[in-house]
Amino acid sequence: MPKRFFWRLYISCAVLAVVCIALAGSVTYGIVTKHHLARLEQELHENAVLISRLVENDLGKNNDRVQQIVQSLGDDFRPRATVILPDGTVAGETDEDPLRMENHADRPEIARALKGGRGKEERVSPTLGVRMLYVAVRVGPAGSPKGVVRCALPVTEVEAQMAFFSTVIIACSGLGVGLALLISFFISLKITSPIAHMTEVAMDIASGRLDRRADVTSKDELGNLAGALNAMRARLVEQITTIERDRGQLETVLSTMAEGVAAIDAREHIVFINDAAAGALETTPAEATGKPLWEVSRNPALERFLQEAKKSGGTKTFQWSLRGGEARYYELTIVEVTGTALSQDAGEAERGPTHILVLHDITTLRKLERMRRDFIANISHELKSPLTAIRGFIETLQAGVQDPAKADEFLKIIDRHARRLDDLVSDLLELSAIESPDFTLDKGSVSLKEIAESALELLAREISAKRLQVEVCCTGAVPAVRADRIRLEQVFINLLDNAVKYTSPGGEVKVTIGREDGMVKVEVCDTGIGIPGKDIPHVFERFYRVDKARSREMGGTGLGLAIVKHIIQAHGGDISVESRVGRGTTFTFHLPINE
Repeated sequence: MPKRFFWRLYISCAVLAVVCIALAGSVTYGIVTKHHLARLEQELHENAVLISRLVENDLGKNNDRVQQIVQSLGDDFRPRATVILPDGTVAGETDEDPLRMENHADRPEIARALKGGRGKEERVSPTLGVRMLYVAVRVGPAGSPKGVVRCALPVTEVEAQMAFFSTVIIACSGLGVGLALLISFFISLKITSPIAHMTEVAMDIASGRLDRRADVTSKDELGNLAGALNAMRARLVEQITTIERDRGQLETVLSTMAEGVAAIDAREHIVFINDAAAGALETTPAEATGKPLWEVSRNPALERFLQEAKKSGGTKTFQWSLRGGEARYYELTIVEVTGTALSQDAGEAERGPTHILVLHDITTLRKLERMRRDFIANISHELKSPLTAIRGFIETLQAGVQDPAKADEFLKIIDRHARRLDDLVSDLLELSAIESPDFTLDKGSVSLKEIAESALELLAREISAKRLQVEVCCTGAVPAVRADRIRLEQVFINLLDNAVKYTSPGGEVKVTIGREDGMVKVEVCDTGIGIPGKDIPHVFERFYRVDKARSREMGGTGLGLAIVKHIIQAHGGDISVESRVGRGTTFTFHLPINE
């Protein structure tokens, strides 16, 4: 483009210069020619006046004398002079014999001179056969003219002078044209070079290379343009930096959002999708972007939701579930954004609304709702059984029992169920306190071995009744831990109480304390009945019992292991269980060492 502009500018300047020089030469030639003809005419008029004064007295009276006067003008007299009588008869002539010359009454210059006193004409002389300029002057007054004196000179003299002058004009014009072409070239080059440079800079900027700057070499309009281009580049760099920063922040926010976000264009192609949404659809952002939604999701429900949202417009919310290995539940919000959506395939803008899909994973909420329902059902069941028993036996006693032994037995049953209710309420309050955000631990330096031995002492009667072999041992040097002694006593009492309860008479219960991976490891092992594999993942849930009838018979509330888990986690540790039916169970928990 700059080269084409250079040649257009150069040719335009060159043509303008040539036209101006040619016009100037032509005008000059015309002016000079006119000037020479005017001088020639003035010379002929002066000579004609001079001759008219010489022949005025003799003209018409003594024509021979007139001829002698005309002939006496001599060789130094350049013009051809002719004296003509009013009737057109030639009375005197410098170059010819008047008697042999034809009548001149029909000559235009003669007629004009007789009428107006002066006449002029330019034509080819029939006598000489050359182009002549004739100037005629009347002799005598207009009312009674005596004749006309006419002087003539060939125009070829002027033409010869103008031919030389034309050569000079053409030579000067040619030199001027050459200089004009050279000057036009340099002027065009000086104008187009900065433009070509700025064009290259603008193309680099347009292609994304923003490191180039335009050279400001002058303070004229081109310099101002270069400065404006540099200012535009700086502003563009600033805006692109801002946009890229904002885009990066937006992409980071969208990519790290727990909610899934996807943008669908007017053709239902995915324009943008973050990791959470791609994970819900079991794909990746790179694979999903640019593809139709139905091809990526292959879920008729999602397609149906999108069509419903398109029909209604605005914002639409749906409940959506995905059934795979583990059921996932989502709250799907579809928002219509009116504007232009980019076509990923064609790369062209298509008019039409963009739809933003927001997937909020409510699986945890569903689980919590289910847990809440289960908790209400469990607590209702746990409370209803002892309350029903207590109420039934109270009604029996109120009806009157004659046998004192029976009445005493009923009262013992009522007392047992009341104690069970008390234990249940206590455990619920304890669990609620542990799960509270305000729950704090009263930490101090404690010995886990001492706490384990103290818990076994509390269970000494049950251990003795079942003739169990119990042991607390440490593997290596076990440091004291910084923990809440009372809470850890709850942990050991619950774990050891379960071990004692579910271990057959003559069995073993062993507590092993050691170090592992920078933490204190505690194992509580028994040789009891064990836990089936299907129940192991649920043993730490509230009110979960492996053998519900036996657990109630032994007085369990179903909250002990839940309390144990929360206490261990509050200390920054973890707990797990391994068991085999008929072989026994091992509960293992770790606590951090604060040396």
